[in-house]
Amino acid sequence: MAHSTGTMGRGVGSFFCRRRAVVREERAVGLRHGLGLFGLWAVAGAFAVVVGAGCPKPADHHTTAGPRGSGHHLAPVHLPDLVDDLISFAQQHSKDLDDVDALRQAVAAYQKALGKAAGRIDILKPAVRIACRVAELSRNGSDVGTYTRLTIKWAIEGRSKQPKAVEFVYRQAMALGIQAEAEAAKALAKVKLVEKLAHAAAALDSKYDHGGPLRLLGALYIHAPEVGSVGDPDKGVTIMQRAVGFFPGFGPNHFFLGEGYFKQEEYDKAKIEFGKARDAASGDGYTPRDAQWYRKKAKGYLRKIRRKQPDGTDI
Repeated sequence: MAHSTGTMGRGVGSFFCRRRAVVREERAVGLRHGLGLFGLWAVAGAFAVVVGAGCPKPADHHTTAGPRGSGHHLAPVHLPDLVDDLISFAQQHSKDLDDVDALRQAVAAYQKALGKAAGRIDILKPAVRIACRVAELSRNGSDVGTYTRLTIKWAIEGRSKQPKAVEFVYRQAMALGIQAEAEAAKALAKVKLVEKLAHAAAALDSKYDHGGPLRLLGALYIHAPEVGSVGDPDKGVTIMQRAVGFFPGFGPNHFFLGEGYFKQEEYDKAKIEFGKARDAASGDGYTPRDAQWYRKKAKGYLRKIRRKQPDGTDI
């Protein structure tokens, strides 16, 4: 997890059999777009919510590292001292939401700023968004744990000051979903909590992050087990239809509606939605990396549909 950050993609549907390496590789995209539970059903995950525990300590020098396998580490970064300069530094380093190294530096700056100006909402809002994005892009368990805990810590702090600010409810739910993918153990035990947070975010602003709270709920209902959990594909499709209605040009909305139709075996409808997801252009919070991921997954579903409907019309 705007989205945003990705959340955030994962190929949902093979709940117990996905390899952890694949999940780490694909997590970076899905949660970005409010898909806090998008990958929960692709792997068994744990909601290890330890607010504030193990969060990185503010310091003048921070070493940031690229994702595991990127082959490089950044040199220690000297951060400014004044709060306004720290905010400016963070804003400059969070312009590219696909650049995890720069985003780590932005998080370090926001953390230092909050150490000097604790509780400032104008800092907490961008800080929680960027910390969540770094968690989405991280590809090792330690970093995922660090940045999800930091996201949850800041989200809870923000909610204590502005209970009706959708950003904090939404990002907390997304961070829970990321944690679920990072640790395979107790995901199902906390599904109700994420469902509750997602409903709360939707009630506050269902259009936030291009319908992010609706995508969160839609993905949850479409992919959760129907027996012993909250799964309800029909409900998920109805919710995703609302998201598409609000933002018909946003590719991820079409993708998840397509997944709902696919699960219902409404293949003609699914084919239309996956075609729109495949063709959607990046922009306005939908990064090129995200667009590439959805395009690839949409094409995969279209191939599946062609195998199921060999005489069907191509999209």
